[in-house]
Amino acid sequence: MQATDNLMKHPDTALILATGGSAMVRAAYSSGTPAIGVGPGNGPAYIERTADIPLAVKRIMDSKTFDNGTICASEQSVICDIDMRPLVQTEMEKQGAYFLSAEESAKLGKFILRANGTMNPEIVGRSVDTIAKLAGLTVPQGTRVLVAYEDGVGRGHPYSNEKLGPILPSTPGPIIRMCVKSAAPFCTMRARVTPSPCTPMMNRSLITSLTVFRLPGLWSTPRRPWAVSAVPPA
Repeated sequence: MQATDNLMKHPDTALILATGGSAMVRAAYSSGTPAIGVGPGNGPAYIERTADIPLAVKRIMDSKTFDNGTICASEQSVICDIDMRPLVQTEMEKQGAYFLSAEESAKLGKFILRANGTMNPEIVGRSVDTIAKLAGLTVPQGTRVLVAYEDGVGRGHPYSNEKLGPILPSTPGPIIRMCVKSAAPFCTMRARVTPSPCTPMMNRSLITSLTVFRLPGLWSTPRRPWAVSAVPPA
């Protein structure tokens, strides 16, 4: 921590992006160097109906499988309109996702959290095959990500927690307003939100990061730096 503190205060350091625990974020803000600080991530991805689904799924899968999902900035859940769920699931399966049955989901759900409700360190950065074996599951060869349906957040919904491994919950929402509201509880850190076209839909005290896959120009109001990062098709 001392070496990190010295680096943050070094005159050649122009900007700090601090992620992780609150102690690190406080140290960054008190260093005297301009800093952007966030805490533990639990950011969902919302696939809007105008999105290029294969490209959106590719980006989510690539992000979640990089370094076996160890990066806390990787997507932690996938949200889409209810009527889009079959298309999204089909594309995710094409790209290596395995959707767990209700029984398999319950089995893995008991393994990914410890008794005190915190993330089981045995899943962190582990491959799908390793996690499946540890949880007593059999999955198809070549599976890149394990996906479970999740219909809630908080206690009793283990997949709504941050998962630093190749595990994703899939959560349907009826319309964009409900989808964004569905995303808010997944975000675990308080953040200051700059007003934006969709701010009224959100719980300002909960949103920290939400990746939206959509076509450009969906919202006519110019985007500003805020809680949602839009990722249009290339």
